[in-house]
Amino acid sequence: MKTVVHTLALLFATFTAGSAAAQGWTLATPVKLQSSIQDVYMTSPGTGFAFDDLDDRMLRTRDGAQTWNRQGFVFSTTPTSLWMFTDSIGIMGTTTGSFYKTTDGFATRSTVNTTTGSSKALYFVDTQTGFAIAGDVNIKKTTDGGATWTVINTGNSNNLFGLYFVDAQTGFASGTSGTILKTTDGGASWTALTTNYNNLFNDVLFTNASVGMAVGAGGYLARTTDGGATWAPVTTPTTQSLYRL
Repeated sequence: MKTVVHTLALLFATFTAGSAAAQGWTLATPVKLQSSIQDVYMTSPGTGFAFDDLDDRMLRTRDGAQTWNRQGFVFSTTPTSLWMFTDSIGIMGTTTGSFYKTTDGFATRSTVNTTTGSSKALYFVDTQTGFAIAGDVNIKKTTDGGATWTVINTGNSNNLFGLYFVDAQTGFASGTSGTILKTTDGGASWTALTTNYNNLFNDVLFTNASVGMAVGAGGYLARTTDGGATWAPVTTPTTQSLYRL
């Protein structure tokens, strides 16, 4: 399961040392003075990965994010999403739809599949079955560890950004115009849920089949306790956009 590294949400943005300090953040030893971090994945309290889309490089920490080291290669296409199975084995989606896989913690990588459209918000329920947002409005599914992918039409016209699966059958996707989609058949079909929210939901997360949260623009957070049938707003201490749960 993907490690949640902050209590409420991870805010991924472009930070400089000065701006981070001004906002009350403690800056871990930077790889360089300015980075644009697009995703973070901690495989353990000590080991984690991130990628910087300002120079298209993977970053790795072995000391709980105190220091980060750039990996030696530059990606030819910009990374968009990351999933690590272990400290060594992982897969990454890109803006062009290509998937890259590593067996050595991204010291090296190989192309495992090339599809059209970006591949965002990777989520694997086991080592073989995984999902990603396909382009903007649909979902991709793999049942062979990312070697091949099938695009599933969700019937949705709003852009999607967040993806979370409770188990191999039940999953949720979030997006613009208050969109939250739900599947109960392993992604084969998707149903739009009523959220009474008209802005962007950047991410969605469930702690079990009933209880979940979604975050979005303006510090908005919504919570459900009935598997997404109804959603209620929760007050947060910020008006800044929330990007990750």
